[in-house]
Amino acid sequence: MGWLVSDRPLVRETPAQHLTRDYTTDDEHGRTEVLAASQVGRAVYMAVRRTERAGPRAGRPYTFAAVILVFNNARDGFGRKDMDETAGPCEVDCPPRIMALLSPVAALPSSGYAADWRARVEAARGERRKVAASRKHLLPGQRVQITEALSFCKGTVVATEFEVVPTPLGRRGPIFRPVGHAFLCRLPPRLLTVAMTVPAPAAT
Repeated sequence: MGWLVSDRPLVRETPAQHLTRDYTTDDEHGRTEVLAASQVGRAVYMAVRRTERAGPRAGRPYTFAAVILVFNNARDGFGRKDMDETAGPCEVDCPPRIMALLSPVAALPSSGYAADWRARVEAARGERRKVAASRKHLLPGQRVQITEALSFCKGTVVATEFEVVPTPLGRRGPIFRPVGHAFLCRLPPRLLTVAMTVPAPAAT
């Protein structure tokens, strides 16, 4: 499904609230209700329970994950792109509380790429836990070495070794300085999880 766009932004409700209301239906065919919704970045994740009133699945509710890409601002208005887990969305930051509400993949009418998507959500959560754990052990003054060189300043600076610096007020850490340079930077999470702490050179 493509994008649905309105030139007017949402002002009285959040995208998650708007989508919760929009997805909630009750008619002769069945009932759809949103059990939980949360926006993470540019995606709204929802646990949606569907109960059919006719057909082979009548009276057998199931809960699936809806993943809706959104934007909402004064310049562009409000836009949404609706998907569900069976389409295998690229977005994998679905909160655990929503994942816990989903029916087993085998209980979905059509599983599609749902199993693969759920596995990628779990892998991404594990990666975030690794990043959080690695951040806890970094102290100002420590040096770390990464496995892949990063370039800065349009390629004029290439570095693999960085010093942890105190996090400036109002910014989220950790913050680094390439050894031998004065500017500050961040390290990609994928490199931070495998970074090695190295001793600083002895003072002379």
